[in-house]
Parts: sequence; structure tokens; C-alpha cells
Amino acid sequence: MLDENNYRALQCLGWIYFQLEKTNEALEQLSKVGLMNDDDNNTNYMKARCYLKLSQHNKAYDCLQKCITKDPSNSQYWNSLGILFAELTQVNYLSFDYVKFPVKICS
Repeated sequence: MLDENNYRALQCLGWIYFQLEKTNEALEQLSKVGLMNDDDNNTNYMKARCYLKLSQHNKAYDCLQKCITKDPSNSQYWNSLGILFAELTQVNYLSFDYVKFPVKICS
């Protein structure tokens, strides 16, 4: 039996649903996790991926913004943001976010 108060278990279940292409069920589980711990980057990233799949671009962007603000050096977040803007064919906005959230590319 799943512990409904264990946010890691719900997070894993959400990701499993996503992998099975049950995006709405994934978001349902990940939203429960968000209520317990909205500051978790893994959850926000997974929610962003779900929203991308559902073409809910504004919600995906909001989740990715949270992730990038907290961990600007994570390339997965930037790649997903690039995918989001490519889907919207708004490549010009991508450069704006790179300026807004500077990332150290070279050491």
C-alpha cells in the first residue's frame, strides 16, 4: 500500500505514470507532492515535463523557472526550456533567459 504522506513515493509514482504515458495521472501525483514540498526541483522538473507533453506551455515555463532559479547550472532544465521555446518557435526568447539567468559555461 502506498503511503499518501510520503512525498518521495508519490514522486516516484508520478514519474512511473509519466514513463507509461499516463500524463494526467502523473500530474495528479506530482501535484500532491507539490503541496507537501513545492521547493523540490525534481518534482518541478517532472511537472514541467508533464506540462510540456500536454502543451501547457505557461505552466511548464513556471516550473522550469523555479528549477533554473534554484539550480542554474543544471543542463537538463536549460534543455527542457530550449525544447519549450522550440515548440513555441520563439527562439529569440531563449537568449533572453540565458541573459536573465547567467550560467558559467566554461571554467
